[in-house]
Amino acid sequence: MNIAELFFEAAEKYPHHVAIVDKKRTISYAGLQQEIKETVAYFKQKGIAAGDRVLVFVPMSIDLYRVVLSLFFMGATAVFLDEWVSKKTIGTLL
Repeated sequence: MNIAELFFEAAEKYPHHVAIVDKKRTISYAGLQQEIKETVAYFKQKGIAAGDRVLVFVPMSIDLYRVVLSLFFMGATAVFLDEWVSKKTIGTLL
């Protein structure tokens, strides 16, 4: 069982409870669960599958958690970069 599966269990038990608050919005477990399902479908459409490594370059926000939980749910690996990383460094890593 991974963290995404634990999240989905919590979403089933507490769908209307607040899951995350960021600077721009608040989202419930049910709302985040729905966004994760949509993101998983999008990632699959783009060819991402279990075992893939995906570069995540998203600022700290609800969107970051949505992307990471989606990848974990799929069995993909999130590779993180902070916002401050230079374009040169990103180019070297890719």
